[in-house]
Amino acid sequence: MTREPVIHFENVTKVYRIYKNRPTTLKEKVINFILKRNKTETIEVNVLKDINYSIYRGETIGIIGRNGAGKSTSLKLIAKIINPDSGRITVKGSVSSLLEIGAGFQPDLTGKENVYLYGSILGLPKKYIRDHYQEIVEFSELNNFMNTPVKNYSSGMYMRLAFSVAIHVDPDILLLDEVLAVGDANFQKKCMNKLKEIQSKGKTIVFVSHDMSSVKNLCDRIIYIGDNGEIEFGEPDFLINRYYAQLYGNHANTVIPDQSEINYNSDSFYIAHTSSYYNIKESIWGNREVNLNKFYFSNSEGFVSNVFQYKQDIVLNIELMANRLLQRLVIGIAIYDENNNLLSGPNSKNDGVVLDEIDHSRFVKVLIKEPSLLNGKFYMTLAIYDYDCIEPFIHMEKCFELMVVNERNELGVIGLKCDWLV
Repeated sequence: MTREPVIHFENVTKVYRIYKNRPTTLKEKVINFILKRNKTETIEVNVLKDINYSIYRGETIGIIGRNGAGKSTSLKLIAKIINPDSGRITVKGSVSSLLEIGAGFQPDLTGKENVYLYGSILGLPKKYIRDHYQEIVEFSELNNFMNTPVKNYSSGMYMRLAFSVAIHVDPDILLLDEVLAVGDANFQKKCMNKLKEIQSKGKTIVFVSHDMSSVKNLCDRIIYIGDNGEIEFGEPDFLINRYYAQLYGNHANTVIPDQSEINYNSDSFYIAHTSSYYNIKESIWGNREVNLNKFYFSNSEGFVSNVFQYKQDIVLNIELMANRLLQRLVIGIAIYDENNNLLSGPNSKNDGVVLDEIDHSRFVKVLIKEPSLLNGKFYMTLAIYDYDCIEPFIHMEKCFELMVVNERNELGVIGLKCDWLV
């Protein structure tokens, strides 16, 4: 049985034109025309170039890439807000787009009045809004503020109400643009559950987000848009890491290890650094008698990635280079959260292990068994010291990044293993 495509891009190109010296007044236009001067100069930017892909009924597709890559443009093309410069886009079914949450809200109207106004803009019949009004209000958790003008709302309240209206649309295809970071953690969880409910109904969801944990949690497949408008369509793990490699590559010289020296499959990718990226000097110090030649994360099976599940083993694959024979070295690591809090800082000496010697090169693995890191982005330090832990051969402060994805409903940064004796 063949799957039915509901969105199909065929050789689609979208070009934006930037005018460098465009006249801004009628007088200026007339004078320029008469004197034949200041001919308007334009720069053409290919946002999407000759794109081909299909999205099938019931899929949830994430679109990722750098700012300006063409993610929001893709959603606007699907929603027919803008047209391609060439190619054809076929869309089957009703479409609802949440591209700019709250666009159309009137600040002097009350929350209740804006529910009806915004619902009408989204194409909801008045009877549908009336029948679902209480459900929308309860979802927004703004029961006590519905008779208050929205100009008195906080930004979080404003966004919550707008999202609550928009999420109650019942289309065949739902388009979302950076709308999963609405409100506090509990409200975000409620939004995520609502999207999963929409998924369970067999609806097609296409969304843009920079929150890779949400992308990994929701998506069946990912569209990754590169810097030059080209795309890759594939599995979340592989393309999330491709995105990170691009995002941090330019300022950290992220490079890829020799493929003959590592074990990876087509569903994973990785971030790695080498000694050639010492342009971030403020993060690296030491006498440099030891340098780092390669570094990458993998799981315990050897598949390379920097995105892990809760309590999944994390392996640090390290290739060191030494200028001379060195003995009795200590390897240290440290893990920090996004707020720069030190979570742990073990070293091999405390665990009864030293690197006996290194002469020219040495490959080392560090296995972190079932780490209790919860959701989020974490930064890792790697350091090589002498046996007394006084002289740093190389210290690389927060130079490596990993993500942890956890579907459990837990708060905080560290998960605790508990026995509940009741």
